[in-house]
Amino acid sequence: MKKFVSVAGLLTCFFVCLNDLYAQTDDNFFKNKPVKKELLAIEHRQKLDNLEKQGGNLSVEYIEVGNLKRTQKDGKLNFKLPSGQGNFSFTTHHIEYESDYTYSWHGRSENGFDDAIILSREGKVFGSFEGPEGKYEFYTLDGGIQVLLKKDPTIKGRCGVVSGVKDQPKSRPTGQGRVGTCNDLIRVLVLYNARANSVGNASQLAEMGVYNYNIAASQSGLDYANRLELVGVVYNEFNETIRYNDNDEGQKLYFSELRPSVHSLRDTYDADVVVQMIGGGTLPDGSHSFLAGPGEGGVFGFANDVAPVAPGTPEGDNLAYVFISASFIGTRAIFQHEVGHILGGEHQHGADRPDKSPHAAAYGFIENNRLRNTIMWSGLEEDYLHYFSNPNIVYNGVTLGTPNYQDNARRIREYAPVVRNFQPPHEGSVYVEVRRPVPNSAYYEFEAVHSCRPATGFEWEISPDGFNYSGVVSYAETYATNIYNSPSGYYVVRCKVTFNNGAIQYVYTNVPNQYCPGCRQGTVAESKTGDGLTVIYPNPSANQAVLQFTLETSADVNRLLIDAQGTVVQRANYGRLEAGTHEKLVSVEQLPAGVYYINLRVGSRSSRQKLIVTR
Repeated sequence: MKKFVSVAGLLTCFFVCLNDLYAQTDDNFFKNKPVKKELLAIEHRQKLDNLEKQGGNLSVEYIEVGNLKRTQKDGKLNFKLPSGQGNFSFTTHHIEYESDYTYSWHGRSENGFDDAIILSREGKVFGSFEGPEGKYEFYTLDGGIQVLLKKDPTIKGRCGVVSGVKDQPKSRPTGQGRVGTCNDLIRVLVLYNARANSVGNASQLAEMGVYNYNIAASQSGLDYANRLELVGVVYNEFNETIRYNDNDEGQKLYFSELRPSVHSLRDTYDADVVVQMIGGGTLPDGSHSFLAGPGEGGVFGFANDVAPVAPGTPEGDNLAYVFISASFIGTRAIFQHEVGHILGGEHQHGADRPDKSPHAAAYGFIENNRLRNTIMWSGLEEDYLHYFSNPNIVYNGVTLGTPNYQDNARRIREYAPVVRNFQPPHEGSVYVEVRRPVPNSAYYEFEAVHSCRPATGFEWEISPDGFNYSGVVSYAETYATNIYNSPSGYYVVRCKVTFNNGAIQYVYTNVPNQYCPGCRQGTVAESKTGDGLTVIYPNPSANQAVLQFTLETSADVNRLLIDAQGTVVQRANYGRLEAGTHEKLVSVEQLPAGVYYINLRVGSRSSRQKLIVTR
C-alpha cells in the first residue's frame, strides 16, 4: 500500500506542474487557409473540383487544422467555424493519444445531442462534428490540403438488406474454432473505387468508419472481442452504372459483380468482413448511381444477409460484405449500421423486412422534439446516437431498449463470434481490463490482457487529460493505484506492450470521475464471472485453497495468481470446461505469506478474488 501512496504523491506533483502547459492553448481549432488551385498538380485540382460539385456538400472551405493538445483545456474542446460563426463545445469521452501525429479522440456536447470525432494518422488529421449549425466532415488530402465540408442534411436515404447470396464453401473454414483463449478482433477489409476516393480520402474514410463503430460498441456495453480491426484499404473498381430493380433479385447482381475480386482480396487479407465504398449519388452523366434513386440520396448501404450462422449450414455460407456510400460515413451511422447487419443487428420491428430474431430490434424515442434513434434504425437520414439498442444502457435518462425485444447489443454479442471465425485465428488482441473491487472507492486495478502471443514488457503510464503522461509507474502485467477526481472529468491509463518479436502496441482505458468519499459499499468477498458465483476457501490458506466457480455454458477457462506488487506468480490453463460447477486446487505452500489475487478468466470475462497466504 505504501508503494501506491508514493506513486500517487508523485503523480500529484507531476499533474500540478502541468498547469502552465494547460494555459498554452490555440485560439481556434479551424482556421482559414486559402488555396490557389491553379498552382496545384492536376490530380489535386480534380479532387477539389469533385468535392465542390458533390451534391452532398453544401459548402467546401479550405482550412488549417490546429493542434488538438493545445486547443483543448481540461478535457473540453471549444471552437468556431473558420468564418467565425457557431460555437461548438465538446467534452472528451474517449482519447488514445500517442503523439501529435497519432491519436483518436471522441467528444460529446454538454447536452448530449452531438458528437465530434477527431483522428490523426501520421500527422494527417480528419474527422467529423455536428451541432445546431449543421453536420461537418474534414479531411487532409494529398499535398497537405485540408478541407472542411458542410454536409447536406436534407438528402434522404435508406438501408437495403439482401439475403440469399451464397458464398463459395471453401472460403469459410468449418469446424475450426479459436484455439485456447485466442481472441482476435473482427477483421475488416475496406475496398474503394475512384468515385469513393473523390469524396475525401479513402484511408481516412475507412479509419473513421471503424473508429465510429468501435466507439458505438464500447458505449453499448460490447466487450473488446466485439470490436473491429482495419486490416487494409485497397482500390477495387466497381461499376456504379448498374441499375437495380429494388428487389432481392435485382440487388443480388451487385454482389455478383464484386464476387471474383472480393474473394481474392478477402482471402489475401484474411478479412472476416469486407466493405466496398462507392461514390453513390449522381453520376457525371446525370444518371444515378445504383445506391441512389431519383430525388433521393438513395440506398446508403447494403448488407449481404444478416449475420452468417453456424458454418456448414446453407445460411452459414453467405458472404459477409457490404456496400457503403462514402459520402455519408463521417456524419451518418452508415458504416456502423451496415456492419451491424453483418454481425446480426436488425432494424426496428416491422421496418421493411421480416424479423429474424425476436430480441434484435432498433430503439427510437423523442427528445426535445428530435427523433433520436439507435444505430440499426432504418431511414438513415435521422439523428443517430452512437449506440446499439441495449436495455442495460441509459442515455440522458432514457433506457435504450427493452429486454427480449429491443436489444441489438445482445444480438451482436451472440453472432459476432461466428463472423470473427470467418478466417483462421491470427495473433490475437491486447486490451486493458479494469477492475474496481470496492465500488465507489478510488482504488482501481488494471491488467494488460494479451492472448495468443507472449509479451515481454509492460510500461504503465497515467494522465489527467489524455495528453500529458506521468512517465512509467509500473513494469508488471498488472497495475493498481488510487485514482481521484481530475479537472478534466477523467483519467487515461496507458500501457505500452512489447511482444517477443519486438512489436509494440499501446493500449488505453479511460476512467471517468467516479470517486465518492464515504460511499464505499464494503469489501468484495465473492464475485461474479458473468456466469456463476466464484468463491475460494479456506481463506486465509497455508497450503492449498479450493477455487469454486459455476459456468452456465461451456467456455475456455484459465487462472492467474498475482502478488501484491502485480507480478504473476502462477498460471493455470484449465482448457475448455463444460457447463456446471467446477473446483480447482490452488497450491500456495511454496509462496511467502502475504496478500495475493486470483484472476479467473472465463472466455472474454474475468473476476478477481483476494487470497491471503499465512505461515
